[in-house]
Amino acid sequence: MKYSIDYYGESYELPAYTLGIADKLEAQDALNRSNKSLREQCEGMYKTISDIIGAEFCDKAWGSLNNADPNELNIVYLKICAAYTKPLAEYQAEEIKRKIANAGVDNVLNLADKVSKIDQSLDRGKGARI
Repeated sequence: MKYSIDYYGESYELPAYTLGIADKLEAQDALNRSNKSLREQCEGMYKTISDIIGAEFCDKAWGSLNNADPNELNIVYLKICAAYTKPLAEYQAEEIKRKIANAGVDNVLNLADKVSKIDQSLDRGKGARI
């Protein structure tokens, strides 16, 4: 699968999603949920972004960590997470749509069966029994 993010009108390719990358993202998520300082969380995101996209990206986007806007770091990090989870999210959405569509078909078939029974019952003069 191909993964990429857009940042200020430019597209950046991400490496293949591997367990190593999943481990990095999981560790950063844990750091972001911890009681660590904002600086420590930003240091972690900067390193994670640099490890995944490349140091060149960070240099071009912000230069040093001290020049980086914490919100931009977080947004880029979240874009990376979203890019890697997109295929699974799309698959799950399609499965939900399929189940809803099938439920609708099942309901229509069930209703058609009941109407058929009513029709047959009326033809026999027995009255409807549903």
